[in-house]
Amino acid sequence: MSASVVAATRGAGVIVVLLAGWQWAAGTGRVDPEFASSPARIGTTLWHLLSTSSFWTVQLRATAGGFAAGWSLAVVVGIVLGVAMGLVGPIRDTLEPLVMGFYATPHIALVPLLIVWFGFGFQYKLVVVFIASVFWVLLNTIAAVREADEGLVRMSRAFGATRRQVIATVVLPGARSGILVGVRLSVSHGIIGAVIGEMFSSHQGVGFLVSESAQLGLIDRLLALVVLLAAVGTGTNAALAALQDRLERWRRPDTG
Repeated sequence: MSASVVAATRGAGVIVVLLAGWQWAAGTGRVDPEFASSPARIGTTLWHLLSTSSFWTVQLRATAGGFAAGWSLAVVVGIVLGVAMGLVGPIRDTLEPLVMGFYATPHIALVPLLIVWFGFGFQYKLVVVFIASVFWVLLNTIAAVREADEGLVRMSRAFGATRRQVIATVVLPGARSGILVGVRLSVSHGIIGAVIGEMFSSHQGVGFLVSESAQLGLIDRLLALVVLLAAVGTGTNAALAALQDRLERWRRPDTG
């Protein structure tokens, strides 16, 4: 049995034990299910949500559309700008103070201003997700590009490679792993941005349902939505991790 399978089995075992303990505590009255719910009630509520067509066509569609647009834009801008800042010193020196200033700013504090600028529609969601996602891609790309193997760069230049060829054949392939790490990190933060944005100003979307559930005291639905968001984030991250593993397979020595 491989190490990854063993690790996954252990992790699943811990989750099962925790859920069983939670269900037992709710069933025996150790915790009040009206305030802490239970795995069984959350599962039932989640199934009800997923079996409701309006949840897919209205709520989830609204969140997915804003997230997909904002996150895709963040990945493109983060990689392009990150490569430029990583390779060109003057660009890095000029933009780094601005980038770090925005990165250090609590992004949630910008939400009211974004509402004033962009209203409550699609553009607002796109910008919120973009801001929540872009810095993870950008900063990881800058670091990955700057850590290019100097030995390979010098050797490429010694064989007559142009700057563009060095970037395409040495720098970017070597930085790919770091860039993908930033892309993976940006997914969960993009989801958080989408949900928080909808909690502040929306009448549709998963974030709106989270806010409404909290206000109405619908603990079962609130926790079901949390579980759904966690599952989406985990699944997307796992898919990107598998892609990264496939792309980086050439780095590992052949043990077969």
